[in-house]
Amino acid sequence: ELMSLELPTFIVRGTRDTFSRQDLFDSAMKTMSDAKKAFPVIVHDVIGGNHSLQVPKSSKDTTTDIELDAVRTAVVNFCVSLKNINDAGRAAARG
Repeated sequence: ELMSLELPTFIVRGTRDTFSRQDLFDSAMKTMSDAKKAFPVIVHDVIGGNHSLQVPKSSKDTTTDIELDAVRTAVVNFCVSLKNINDAGRAAARG
């Protein structure tokens, strides 16, 4: 599915997600990078998160609230980068 992406993409994934094996994900991302896709693909890993992005209560590294704040910040940064890309494209089109 990742290889068919044709738009800027933001991916949030938990590092304990059983549906997103790290080795397969890394391979897909490398293939996309090697194909020199013309759009940004940004990945935000929720450390210790599962498929629902839930972090174990026993985790000492982070809490769900901290991770959700990090995801929100990453989404805002991604949206700002899209605006910057769009603005640059318009400026280039005007010459």
